[in-house]
Amino acid sequence: MNDFIINEQGHFWWHDIEIPANHFAPADHVTGKLTIAGTGAISLELDGKMADSRERTSYFATADKGREPRAIQGILKESGKHVLILDAVRNGGTFNSDRFSYEKYFATFIIVGKEAPPRKLEALKFSKFEVDLQDFEAWLGTGSIMVTRSSRTVKLSNRRLPDVPYRTPSGRLILKHHLVDSRSGLPHHFKVTLHEFFSFQMRFKKPEVADGVLSEWGVLQNLLILLTGTDYPLPWPSVTVSRTRNTFTLFFHRLSASDTPPTFRDCPVRFSSINESFGDIVTKWKEGVRTHGAGYFAFPSTKRKMTQYVENKFSNLMYGMESLHRSKFGSQPRDSKLQAKIDSILAQVDSKQRPWLQRALQFQGEPSLKERLMKLIKIVPMKFEGARLDDFTKRCAELRNDIAHFGGSRTRASAADFNLEVSRLSEALSVLYHMILLLDIGVSEELVRKWLASGHQAFAIRYHFVEAGLLNRAELSPKRKSAL
Repeated sequence: MNDFIINEQGHFWWHDIEIPANHFAPADHVTGKLTIAGTGAISLELDGKMADSRERTSYFATADKGREPRAIQGILKESGKHVLILDAVRNGGTFNSDRFSYEKYFATFIIVGKEAPPRKLEALKFSKFEVDLQDFEAWLGTGSIMVTRSSRTVKLSNRRLPDVPYRTPSGRLILKHHLVDSRSGLPHHFKVTLHEFFSFQMRFKKPEVADGVLSEWGVLQNLLILLTGTDYPLPWPSVTVSRTRNTFTLFFHRLSASDTPPTFRDCPVRFSSINESFGDIVTKWKEGVRTHGAGYFAFPSTKRKMTQYVENKFSNLMYGMESLHRSKFGSQPRDSKLQAKIDSILAQVDSKQRPWLQRALQFQGEPSLKERLMKLIKIVPMKFEGARLDDFTKRCAELRNDIAHFGGSRTRASAADFNLEVSRLSEALSVLYHMILLLDIGVSEELVRKWLASGHQAFAIRYHFVEAGLLNRAELSPKRKSAL
């Protein structure tokens, strides 16, 4: 069964065509069907050919053949909603001389609203966007509805919470409080509901195009994966066109995600414990993504609701941690004794062969993968036995190289259960990687330690560490005080 956000007929035309007064569409419009899938994938099939096409001689032209995307505006038949496909690209169609021809388009971005978008020849820009945080109440932990009951009355009360602004490099991020009730204006009610929820609103320093909105939305989405421990998706953002009050919902293609909201048991760090420093955390996360690249975004990718082999998850974790070490600590200078030895060897080689040998030895002295893991793990606020940590990092490095270069055949030959071994190492690595990133974006050691030692997932974390060989099995005893 297909899950569509929009699957509706309508009239469509080029956005740069002027609409006559008292008309809802220009004369040169074409009927068609717009679909927006549950993942945000956008497609448009027209029942004809758009007038004034810029590609008259290239009917089946596509973006990869040099054609620039173009905006298509429309109005839908049943809902009456106005749409603007921001970057439509032709994706096929049929030309016929004895019956009607048709065109197909796909796009990355579309805005949908109750009012017609402003007619602008340049790319549409937005001054702000807002995302509801409904279903994130367990992470927020800031509900303020109070219920008191006596023998005669039931009283609902709510303390109005002020908006909380945070400064970020892109603009002001505001946590907004909303309260909605079901009163209808009648003197008596048989049923009343009171709904409290929050939203994040980003007010840009400078208006942004759709790509900029998506970038900032993605910052919040990936950060919430880190803070909630789940990939439950943020809703589609509501955007405001610059220099207007016109608001639209922005849709774009995104990956499928979890359909289960985070619970308070899932969340490593709840908002109520970092509310004062949340703006700094957002800033550090964004700066970290820009500085460390894969070292940051590799971890959220392993938490997404995607079917993958255990080897893929393990490889992505190792790839991310190695990348983080390289960008965080940079190139390490060679040991003086090693450098002296290399210089001595090069001096004894024929001058014609020396350049080749220099290239072959240029990476000698760099930390091994095992050493990189050791240095990163020592960041976390917990102590492992030296021998156990050494064995764990050695097994991780050997397994990663085996999977990367031999498809895991060596480990399969030596391990009784290859998948179980990979899974055990992956689960422990995931927790360690998670801790490192939380600390790197400014979450306090106290909060991270609390998550590990006494949080709702503390036992599960100890179990993963025991299974991976980082802790003694006695750590799972309920009577034993945790070493974490």
